[in-house]
Amino acid sequence: MTNTNKNTHRDFPCLSLASCSCGFTMLELIIVIVILGILGSMGAEFISQAFKGFKDTGNRIEMYEEGRLALTRLERELQGAVPNAVDVSSVESGNSNALSFGVINESAMAGVSGRYEEEHPSGQAVIKDISGMLAAQAIVSIYNTSWDAFATAAGNSLYRVTSVDGTTRVMTLNRAIDRVSPYQRYFVVRPQAVRFVVSGGRIFRETATVNPGGALGAFAGRFPLVDHVVPSDPDGYFFYLPGTSTRSSLVVVHFAIDRDGEVVNFHKEIKIRNVP
Repeated sequence: MTNTNKNTHRDFPCLSLASCSCGFTMLELIIVIVILGILGSMGAEFISQAFKGFKDTGNRIEMYEEGRLALTRLERELQGAVPNAVDVSSVESGNSNALSFGVINESAMAGVSGRYEEEHPSGQAVIKDISGMLAAQAIVSIYNTSWDAFATAAGNSLYRVTSVDGTTRVMTLNRAIDRVSPYQRYFVVRPQAVRFVVSGGRIFRETATVNPGGALGAFAGRFPLVDHVVPSDPDGYFFYLPGTSTRSSLVVVHFAIDRDGEVVNFHKEIKIRNVP
């Protein structure tokens, strides 16, 4: 009888673990581990850089939005500044880090023309609006020519309406008018002036009480608008160029936000009215 299993071990040499020579050598295993380690390290670095890029982009967007909102707030208020009632000064540092200004009360101006009928009311304590009248206690500015005329007692251009006559539209002021507008113009003023100041790496908004005929009150009530602020111009953060007969007044704002190694610069030029 023929033995059909004669060549079994020759056809299948690895059926026995003891006699099997198949598998990886130690060197091959080390090479594979090294290659996998290199690939894993490269992959981890790629993923790390991708996440860092996302984080840096997010930081820049956040910084841009914070700076933009602060500039929008500043621009919106500054565009309603009382003509010539703008001051750039140094507070708590050696450069121009404070911007102060009086603000027109636009809601009160909605009911009047902003022009009085009298051509030469100097020395008088009454004015009459061409089309309407203000409420008592309103503050008006007549021919403001400088920050000092707005914020100090000397040559003060601010008056308070003490009483009104509903029939004649005559508005009685708290004192006689010192000087008159060549355009017979007046502006209603908010009872609080505004100041934006950079201090301790932040931009703050402050207010001060307006005193018709007297000095401006002290600025207080700091409200933070943006953090991590640094100068982007060696001369300061705010600059004021008074208006001329051919151009409007101009306020220039420079600052940067520096956070987590990222720096975003901001620059804004804001035109304001300068004809009192």
